[in-house]
Amino acid sequence: MFGAARKWIYPASIDGKFQRIHRGIGRSLIAFLLIAPWVRIGGAPILLADLMTRQVHVGGLVFTPRETVLLLTVILASGLLLFLVTSLWGRLWCGYACPQTVLMEELVRRIERWIEGERGAQIRLAEARLDATKLRKRLTKWALYLLLAAGIAFSFSGFFVDLYSMLRGASPAGAYVFAGALTFVLFLDFAWFREQFCHYLCPYARLQSVLTDEHTVNIGYDFRRGEPRKPRGMKLSDLDGVEVGACIDCNRCVAVCPSGIDIRDGFQLECIACARCVDACIEVMDRLGQPTLVKYASLAELEGRPRRRFGVRPAIYAVALVGVSIAFTVTLLSRAPFDVTIAQDPHTAESALDDGGVRNLFQVTVHNKSREPATFAISVTLDGAELVIPGAGASGEAQQVSVEGAGHRVVPAFVTLPSAADAPPITPFEFVVREGDTEVRHRATFRNHQRTGSK
Repeated sequence: MFGAARKWIYPASIDGKFQRIHRGIGRSLIAFLLIAPWVRIGGAPILLADLMTRQVHVGGLVFTPRETVLLLTVILASGLLLFLVTSLWGRLWCGYACPQTVLMEELVRRIERWIEGERGAQIRLAEARLDATKLRKRLTKWALYLLLAAGIAFSFSGFFVDLYSMLRGASPAGAYVFAGALTFVLFLDFAWFREQFCHYLCPYARLQSVLTDEHTVNIGYDFRRGEPRKPRGMKLSDLDGVEVGACIDCNRCVAVCPSGIDIRDGFQLECIACARCVDACIEVMDRLGQPTLVKYASLAELEGRPRRRFGVRPAIYAVALVGVSIAFTVTLLSRAPFDVTIAQDPHTAESALDDGGVRNLFQVTVHNKSREPATFAISVTLDGAELVIPGAGASGEAQQVSVEGAGHRVVPAFVTLPSAADAPPITPFEFVVREGDTEVRHRATFRNHQRTGSK
């Protein structure tokens, strides 16, 4: 990477059934990236991790920092799903859904071919001396890369800050700094770093070696049928009596590879499982009336041994994934539309009244998880006690507290026990918070140390 001359890779164009799958998935992901930040459900973004308010909006639901369990289960389930897929089918993520692969193959390389031509023309341009034509093509390509990087960075920022606010210039300065920094990083990746990200920076390439085994389906070369290869320059008519395999050493699989590797050399960490070499070999071998030599297969199958379809490791990943998914579903379905936090400072919580009563001070925080404003009725289960929340409306024994949508409100709550002479030093009770048909209870403790003389 450093200290050696960069070997530029110019992959040739290729079409085939796997590339059509690539295009379908890639264009869908790009469309989601460009459209999702603008979509609103009831005035709220369809997907937004708002770092300023520390709230996550997903499909009209609002999640607060107090719901980290849900976030952890999502992260854990995503990791287990990646482990399961990798253990069964190798680097499908890299080949079909990784943003690096999608952006490079669906956008960056298409721009490059539009400006500089196909593989041969690109190589000739790279080897040519710098003249007006070469300079014009390079500057045009880089300018388009910069525009592409800026557009992607701006759209991606929409998953963390409201894009409409950014357009009005009303977002925090950090949002614009982030978009600018991401634009620079993406431009550097498009113009120079490219496949080196997969080769040197991506940890997944190293991680997959401990997730796969000889029964994992990867892209491989059928060396039993393909070797020995037909010698270069030898015509098919000259093969009488010469023992050769089906591979005619056309190097088409190498020419189309975006990582610059030769799949016939065996399994390599640089392979991103994009299947371009598979489509290339199918294209060539179809003309010869033979099945492809490069295909999706396990190492065991390529060596002529039976493949174990579902081993112990994938089974463990699958069971763990099901367990985490069930935990996530149960937690999500039992999720209340609001949450309550009760805090009390034991040193300043209680005070004795002149009429013989004792008053305790609590700090009540109501988190409204709904996008709509709501009014919450707060009461206590302590017999004979009086609850007063300054600034709140009264409704019977309950105090009415209004909270804005997807917000929270902190209020002081005074709980007074008029006749506390006979009350114990510690009396457990509950705060009851209701909104509509939903009720949340939170345990609390009434302190009466001053009247009892205990400290």
